[in-house]
Amino acid sequence: MSSDFEKYVNKKLKESLEKELIGLYECEPFRLFLTLIKDAGFPVAELHRDNTTWKGLITEFLSKCRSLSLDKLNNIFFKLHETHPGYQDLKTVSDIFKKEVEKNNPIQENREFFSNPQNSDGLIPDVADEIIIQELSTLYADDLDLFRSTIAGFPLETIPQGKAPKIIVFNFLSRCKGLDNDKKLKIFKALYNENRGSNTLSIVVRLLEEQCN
Repeated sequence: MSSDFEKYVNKKLKESLEKELIGLYECEPFRLFLTLIKDAGFPVAELHRDNTTWKGLITEFLSKCRSLSLDKLNNIFFKLHETHPGYQDLKTVSDIFKKEVEKNNPIQENREFFSNPQNSDGLIPDVADEIIIQELSTLYADDLDLFRSTIAGFPLETIPQGKAPKIIVFNFLSRCKGLDNDKKLKIFKALYNENRGSNTLSIVVRLLEEQCN
């Protein structure tokens, strides 16, 4: 069974993308690439960065992309393309993942629940809650400190420490239900700004904006 990466990025496009990334980051600060993919949810700790060439690093990065979810791939390549908009292969791959996330994301089917408060006594209906919990826990699995700093203004003392990412996100989302819409919007805008490839967060922000207007 092929991975999401292999399913949507064929061999020829992967080879072109690899050459483009190698050429691009040979001319950029080393830390920029690592910072971008780390912030987008890539497990940079798994990369062997010692005594490697850019070709070796990019080859390993693309190899490990095969184990990532579609949502995470979308976020990573959105970040890379957003930072380097003039690179065609980055744009092509980013557009592919964005299109597939929008097509496959089940939250689209539940959009009416967001704008109809009779359907939910909280932030969003249970089915959409689970989608957001899964996405956030995946995006921040390797960096919960980034999650905590991103939701500045949220009562962090109400979130238990030392728990698994999914439990922390579950508690976060549960407590969001007690906040007014303006506070929810501010928090989810901050999350979206850190993860602009996320279709789920994009929908949440848009619908909270509608509720605040």
